Amino acid sequence: MPIDSFLTAGERPSGGGGGTEYPSPSPSPGPPSPTSKEWRSHNGRDYFRPLGESEYAYYIPAARDGLGDMFLHASFTTKEKTGMMDRTRIALCWAIIRSRHPLLMSKVIRDRNSNNSSTSVEEPYFWFSPPKDAVKEAKDCLVFDTKSKDDLISNYLNGPRTLSDERMSYLVISHPIRSFDDAAPTMMTARALNSNY
Repeated sequence: MPIDSFLTAGERPSGGGGGTEYPSPSPSPGPPSPTSKEWRSHNGRDYFRPLGESEYAYYIPAARDGLGDMFLHASFTTKEKTGMMDRTRIALCWAIIRSRHPLLMSKVIRDRNSNNSSTSVEEPYFWFSPPKDAVKEAKDCLVFDTKSKDDLISNYLNGPRTLSDERMSYLVISHPIRSFDDAAPTMMTARALNSNY
């Protein structure tokens, strides 16, 4: 499924062919076997698969207090008025990254009956539904902040859990407030969070 199918005409990147293939899970009929790690089709649109052994091992402590969650922190300098850090542009880039990596858009469900499945399984499953509006969903998992690098890391390590079964990825773009000339370089911080399972 082409990545562009998730974006409306106004959100599609210009140029570059747009023929990037979306790594959609391969559907297969019937309920999964207990040892199957393949994506299965639920209704031709939604997909699910059980967590693998290492994913499950990280999931249990992460679900309680976030011990299995990971983050990538990157600091960089850019000119404020270049347009590179435009919020709409960042949301589009985040939507494309998430669309290329389905687990970033997936949820973890524990009871498949809640999704009207004919299979009754209590163990956790990844559940993936291709979004109707990838950019809107990306914006829901994106925040622009003004905290310093150290405050961001401290809040992540010592604050409440940012991720959940419903939100497997989150991007924070921080620009500490300070007085600066429009043309002067400014330090920006990007922090990508994802569950390590």
